[in-house]
Amino acid sequence: MVGLNVTASNAMQVSDGIWLVELPPHQIKFFGDCRNAEGERSVILVSDPQFDAKTGALAFDTDGVTPLNIGASNTVVALRSKTPSLIRVRPSDKLDPDSGDKQFLSELESLPKDLVSSGRLLLSTIRAKFPGDLKPTRLGKYMNWPDNFWTIKVQPRVKNLALTVRGVPERFGKSSLEIKPDQNGYSRFWLRKPEELQEALRIVFVAQRRS
Repeated sequence: MVGLNVTASNAMQVSDGIWLVELPPHQIKFFGDCRNAEGERSVILVSDPQFDAKTGALAFDTDGVTPLNIGASNTVVALRSKTPSLIRVRPSDKLDPDSGDKQFLSELESLPKDLVSSGRLLLSTIRAKFPGDLKPTRLGKYMNWPDNFWTIKVQPRVKNLALTVRGVPERFGKSSLEIKPDQNGYSRFWLRKPEELQEALRIVFVAQRRS
């Protein structure tokens, strides 16, 4: 059965498969259950969206939408997914107790509340697009498994999240965040405040992954 077709006008393409659109929070709730309700921006996963660059219209079927977060504003981050019906955000209380994702979420609590929310949303949004798990390392950071295209480290003393992504800084283009070269063809940057979450996600999604 096909759901209703929705067309969001004035959509802005941020990167390949990522758009900013305007939809009110109450409409996001119609797409399905969502455990996350944090921050300003809503986040949805969309199957087979049709984007018209000339008119700025993003069209999609409601049956192909999975809400990842319900924010307080009308600004929505829409992420393209080929199989949204098979992908769901894993609530932290249902994760395997030995899961690195759960260990990260627990360690995240040492940061200020607004960064805790940003860290949770960062992980849930990445997991919705790239299933996997985090693996803790001896250096205190978590590397993504099975494809280590990004890592993250909780830094309570300086109150930020330090990330590395596979690819040299030039790969990520112009950014509002400071991206520096790291070892072995990786780059590093920092998430310091909730307003930087959208750009942090864009950088992770652009990172080089194994084919």
